[in-house]
Amino acid sequence: MNNFLSGPWLDMRLKNRKSLLHFNVFALLPPDPKTEYNQQLVRATNLLCSTLRYMKTLRAGLLEPNVLHFQPYGAQMVDAYPLDMSQYHLILSTMLIIYISLLIILKVG
Repeated sequence: MNNFLSGPWLDMRLKNRKSLLHFNVFALLPPDPKTEYNQQLVRATNLLCSTLRYMKTLRAGLLEPNVLHFQPYGAQMVDAYPLDMSQYHLILSTMLIIYISLLIILKVG
């Protein structure tokens, strides 16, 4: 892992033995503007299909670089910072297994 956050983040997770629920992020999705898409089964299916589409694009190496824009209406590269995408391949199909003194990152697929 080669970005400036990975070392401190990993150390914090390994040293603290609280539940991983204290460290995992989540997404809170607002209701879909199309009310017919807010049914639980339809919404879950759409999220699953979008996730699979994202995974396929990621694995094919076709993702555009993520750039954080602080002034979206300014010039293209003014106050714009590319995000580190070197760990994106770990987003899906990865499991973190922590033993007392050993860390295993298992990549499936």
